[in-house]
Amino acid sequence: MGELQTRIGGGLFKIKGGLEQGKQKVLLTQEILQHKKVIEEAGAKRADFILQLGEEVYRKMRSGEWEHKEWSERIAEIAGLDQTIYRAKQELQRLNQKFGSDNVCRQCGAQVTPLDKFCGSCGAKVVREEDVKEPETVACSLCGEQVPVSAQFCKCCGTKMH
Repeated sequence: MGELQTRIGGGLFKIKGGLEQGKQKVLLTQEILQHKKVIEEAGAKRADFILQLGEEVYRKMRSGEWEHKEWSERIAEIAGLDQTIYRAKQELQRLNQKFGSDNVCRQCGAQVTPLDKFCGSCGAKVVREEDVKEPETVACSLCGEQVPVSAQFCKCCGTKMH
């Protein structure tokens, strides 16, 4: 009987040791995960701050408020990319309007027919592509994009007009 108790006691001791070791591994894993989370969150905030700083420096250099010889070429490249993105967005908008605006109310998005003068859903006047007049424009002094004369800022680069 004493031998049986010794074996059972030894087995329980091993189980207890294994459980304790497993508990330590779980605690260590939790601590590691907490540190990884701190690193990830701090890294994301850092990246956001660097992006904001870069945007701010870019705007100041683009407006002429700051000058830096080494960065001038990069600023020009970024400005070119800005124009490419802007023009592609304008073209997408034009294509979407071309293939959808004559059959859709611009106010609520409801379907309209070519004979409708007013939308049956919201009552808004149906505007046809041929009814839209192009506003008088002027070239932006910074990026060269055509901007309506009445605009306060360039819609491509954000430069103050006038």
